[in-house]
Amino acid sequence: MSVLRQLIHVETYERGTEIAKLALYERDGEYKLVRYAVAIDGEEENYLLYSGANLQTAFMKLDGEKRLLRFTEYAPIHPAEPVMTRADWNKDMLALAQSYYSPDALGLLREWRKRIADAMNVAPYMVLEDKVLFLLATFMPQTKEEFLNLPHCGEKRWEQYGAELLALLRGQAPAFYIPSAVLEGAQPVRTQKQEWQVKLLTRLQEETPELEELARELDVSVNTVIGYLEKLVEDGYDIEAYVAFLTREVPYSEISAVIDSVGADKLKPIYLELNGDVPPYEAQISYHQIRLALVRKKMEQASVG
Repeated sequence: MSVLRQLIHVETYERGTEIAKLALYERDGEYKLVRYAVAIDGEEENYLLYSGANLQTAFMKLDGEKRLLRFTEYAPIHPAEPVMTRADWNKDMLALAQSYYSPDALGLLREWRKRIADAMNVAPYMVLEDKVLFLLATFMPQTKEEFLNLPHCGEKRWEQYGAELLALLRGQAPAFYIPSAVLEGAQPVRTQKQEWQVKLLTRLQEETPELEELARELDVSVNTVIGYLEKLVEDGYDIEAYVAFLTREVPYSEISAVIDSVGADKLKPIYLELNGDVPPYEAQISYHQIRLALVRKKMEQASVG
């Protein structure tokens, strides 16, 4: 006898006159993802989208179906187990913004940005990057909370431009609403890599350990720790003080100038420009220092942009 053991996640959405629901549940030791759709004439359709033992795969299938359906309402039954990480939401929101922005709102935003840039005598992207303008012209934030929950729109940008931007967008209807999982700040079941990042963030709230100490605690390499730091910067975490601590003895200005000259895509050209063709054990500036400088530079660019 089949037993419905646990309803894990439900999403409802509207598309035109159709109301539908995505349901993920556990039955007989397997996860099942089903889409129920009820059209305006009352006809019901059911689709089994996934049946298997892997919860992560079920969530991936659910996410894929959700993208196809262009959801407008998001209502998880268990907020503690959302489908996606905040970083994943950010990527989705950026992707949506590239296709569903309001051309009129984007035009207003670009005119505003040009006025600010001209007054500051800087390039427009130094005020706000295009990707932020697309986000604003798609999600149309009307409150400080909505503004801060957009990717790349933190407290610093709110202090600089938030009130002006809200005034510019006041009354504009968004193409998509910010998903409730973003507004609620819910965290998903984490992968091992995400667990390490959480441990790292927790550790940094206590003190500022050296890289080697962190690597031992997490049982990973120093290179891996630097990679985690870079990902945290990309995801918008404020680790400026720790990066400053780690680069306190790094010749940052010298490395930064070389990065500007040869680019940041590959480490080897930066290393050769700084050290010449010598083995790492003879180098004055190590690969670790170069990577840390890249993390700091990326963080500074994100802060300015």
